[in-house]
Amino acid sequence: MSEGSQTSVVDASQEASDSIFKIGINLAIIGLVAGAILSVVNYFTQPIREANEVRAREMARKTVLPKAASFTAIEGLDSWFYGVDADGQTVGYIVPVLQRGYDGNIVMTLGVDKQFKVVRYKVLKDRETPGLGAKMKEDWFIKQFTGRGKDNLKVSKVKVPGKVTAITGATITSKAVAAGIKAHIEVLEELAGSDFKTIPAALQKKEGSHE
Repeated sequence: MSEGSQTSVVDASQEASDSIFKIGINLAIIGLVAGAILSVVNYFTQPIREANEVRAREMARKTVLPKAASFTAIEGLDSWFYGVDADGQTVGYIVPVLQRGYDGNIVMTLGVDKQFKVVRYKVLKDRETPGLGAKMKEDWFIKQFTGRGKDNLKVSKVKVPGKVTAITGATITSKAVAAGIKAHIEVLEELAGSDFKTIPAALQKKEGSHE
């Protein structure tokens, strides 16, 4: 190979190397700029998202315990409330429920009366299958739980007196909702039995909580 040819090869190699280097620099700059933009957007939108979440939970409380005129946070508990009437008398409780469903966690707000019977629940977050498990948010299914206590929450695939009829094709989700409600009512009864003086660490109000 002639000296000229060797020089051309070296030059081409150098150009290719420079080109790759420039591409790398450009990608790094783009990444930094994109990251900065996302950080700025998140800085301004996070308070809005948090405020919207707080409002959604407030509306959920009113939905699941409609007899309550207002809600008072239960001291030491994270997102648990007394529901009180216009005279300040307790008419029930608001209990946050977190339960594993078919495809992720189901987050609910549960309304329970003074006899520890379900008034209503509202799903706040879930990843259940649309058209199947997602039907747990439909009124016909929710109403099946009204008036039921912890010992009356068994689920059946077919309609059976005294049992909750499962959503067709979504028995796992149906049982998850029932299990979550049952477990949290049991906890509520224990807490109420101690007049909410003995609170497990897992349920204690977290620092920085919005509620």
